[in-house]
This record gives sequence, C-alpha cells and structure tokens, in this order.
Amino acid sequence: MKYKIISAVGLILIILINISSCKKYLDIKPDKSLVVPSSLNDLQAMLDDAMTMNLLWPVGGEVYSDSYYVTDDDWKSLPQIDRLMYIFDNEASYSGDWFLTYRIILNTNLVLERLEKIDDKNTDRKKQIKASALFFRSMAHYVLLQEFSQGYTVSSENGDEPGIPLKLKSDINVESSRSTIRECYGVILEDLQKALPDLPNEVLFKTRPSKTAGYALMARINLSIGNYRDAGKYAALCINQGLTILDYNLVNRDAPFERYNSEVIFHLTGNYSTLLDPTVGKVDSNLVNLYPPGDLRRHLFFFQNVDSTWAFRGSYDGSASVQMFCGLAADEVYLIRAECLAREGQDNEALAVLNSFLKMRYDSSFTPRTANSGNVLQLILNERIKELLFRGVRWEDIRRLNTDGGNIVVKRKIQGKEYLLAHNDLRYAQQIPIDVLAQSHIQKNHR
Repeated sequence: MKYKIISAVGLILIILINISSCKKYLDIKPDKSLVVPSSLNDLQAMLDDAMTMNLLWPVGGEVYSDSYYVTDDDWKSLPQIDRLMYIFDNEASYSGDWFLTYRIILNTNLVLERLEKIDDKNTDRKKQIKASALFFRSMAHYVLLQEFSQGYTVSSENGDEPGIPLKLKSDINVESSRSTIRECYGVILEDLQKALPDLPNEVLFKTRPSKTAGYALMARINLSIGNYRDAGKYAALCINQGLTILDYNLVNRDAPFERYNSEVIFHLTGNYSTLLDPTVGKVDSNLVNLYPPGDLRRHLFFFQNVDSTWAFRGSYDGSASVQMFCGLAADEVYLIRAECLAREGQDNEALAVLNSFLKMRYDSSFTPRTANSGNVLQLILNERIKELLFRGVRWEDIRRLNTDGGNIVVKRKIQGKEYLLAHNDLRYAQQIPIDVLAQSHIQKNHR
C-alpha cells in the first residue's frame, strides 16, 4: 500500500509559509482567503495529509542516543548543525523538529475548531475525526517534550520546570509561553484519554490512528514517566486488541522490511538527519554482538560495510528509505507489558510475555528464558535496546532510566576528544531553536 498523501489544494484552511522566517514562535499563518473546509471529508483529508501528519517527525532524540557513532572523517564533512548535535553542543537543536511538529499541532487545532462548525448528522464520524485529531495533538506535544524539556517521572521532583508551549488553539497571535513539565503531561494524557473511546477499532490506512494505536501510545507515555501500573494496563489492552508479532523466520532476509507490515500499529517516519543516514551513522560492533547465534535480528537489522563497519537496515519504514520508522508497533507493546509485569514482581508472567515475543525473533535453536537466565527486569531492558533501536525509543529510555536513578552516560569521541552526556546533564533538554528565541519571549533552556 502506498502512502496516502492527499492534496490540500482547495480544501485546507492554511498555507504554511517558509519556516526560516519565524513569526512569534511558529512560522505558520492561516490564509483566510483560501476555501474553508466545509465537510467532514475535507477535515479527514487534512488529517490524511501524510506529508504533514506522518512523515516528518522529530529525530533529535535518536541523534542524542547511544546506538551509533560517526568517524572523524565523516564528522568533518557533516553540515554544521549535525556536527554540533553529535557532540551535544549547548545551543544545538534541530529547528525542523520544532517547526514541523508544531505544524502538525496547528493542523489538528484547525480540524478541531472547524469540526464544531460543520453541521453533519453523522455524529459517529465526527467523533472519530475529533478523536484522531486529539491523538495526533497528544503525540506531537509528547515527542516535543522528549527533546526540549528535561526528563520526568512521577517520582521525580522536577515537574515544575519548563516544559514546552502547549498549543490548544489555532490562533498564532496568542503569545506563547512554556507550561511546566507536569502540566504538559497532564494535557497530553487528557487529550489521549478523550480520544480513546471514539478511535476506530480498524482503519483503512495505518497512517490513521486506531484504538489499538491509542492504547499503544498510552502505554508508551505512561512508561516514559515511570507510571508502570498504567503502562502495563494499556499494553495489556493493546495486546488484547489482537496484535501480530512478525515471525522473523518467515521474513525475507535479503529485502527490507515491508512497509505497513502486520506488526505495525501506526505508521510514522522521522525527519531526515545526516547523522542517522546508514552511510554515516555506524552501529558499534559491541551492540551488534549483543545478538547471539540464532537471533535472526542480527542479519535483518544490520549489514556490514566494505570497511567492516556495521550499518542499520531494519527500519519498519520499508523500501530503501533512510528515514527511521518512529511509529507504534506490536514488539514495543509486548516489551512494555513484560517490563511492567517484572516491575510489579510478577517475574513468571513477565517471562511468559517476553518468551512469546522472543520465539518469533530466533530460529529453531531458541531456548525460553527462565528465572535462571538472570535478572528478569534487566533481561527485558536489554531486549528493548536490541529490538527498538533507531525508533526514537532509546532516547526516551535513557531519559526515563536516568531520571529514575540510572547512570547511563552517552559518549562521543571525535578527533581524540571525548564528549559526555552524563545522567544529570542539563543538555538532556535540547536548546529551543535560536530563531524561536530571537523572535519570541519563550524561556531558554538552562545550561
């Protein structure tokens, strides 16, 4: 199935002006001379505009993660912003991650506001469109929070620190300010809770959110803030919707993963970053060696370059794309469920979920994990590293585990100099883009 990209000509309320000329804090302005959407079909078309809504999501978190490295020669040839991002420069961030994601939020607000003015008897469809818009807005605010605010768990004490501007209306003339981290998560979860009852059980296209996607996102968000009880609950609800785990024994070893494969719940891809291009970002051999004999992921996820370095090839985006898949998939949900069971002391139940997943990743040599295999929680966390790399999830895990008492240090080494991102570093909140700071009163991140 091809991407469902629907032209907005004649339908969409807005024209997006060039993001390099920022006004206020968003470089987006509605043109009221355009035709106003007048039907539910028009509003659905706005949400089905995959180029805006599905294909250009933030990647700055993955860029800061520990899944890859670049050589000195490649680093010297990178664009300046990528060089600075790679070494955790104090002022660095991807402005596209900010602007393109707030463009998604603007689109959802326009849909929500216009929906109230359309007189249509099909109330069920109106509810579904509203739920889809709320889902997108919730997820967009959430991913922005992962890049531009400090990490947060329900047990931490930094809930009153600056989060991100919450945009709940389309009027860009309203002065923006940063809500607290705790307020941001409150709105994000509220939007998603409102969406859940009316999200459809089945969708025609995996670029549209379903009830299964709503449960998966609720599980991810609650996991990220250390609310393991709710994360486990929503992961279980998601699994009960009838998830499919791909049997890697049946996957073509010599072709990319199929886009929209049966394991994908909701399809998103990340904005392009040169650092994450497999011709530049190399996978550390120590990571590749975590996959033992019989683990089919070693071949399906990686290929070896002519210089014996390793590159990632396992994106669920499919085809030959260099964009990373950053949507929602069944493997992540199974691992969330297993982790939450382990954290509740239910090791046998956690192992049962883990083994039901792992048997689909190994050849016939697979031996089920038991309590004798080691610390159950650590087994599951290790599988998250191996399964969910280059999806943006690893960055969320680093933030969560460090905020919850971990001590993960991300390291870079360029031209003989080492750069460290320690567990309590203020740079875990990437800087607000410079053009936003220059033309708004939004508070800068502390350094």
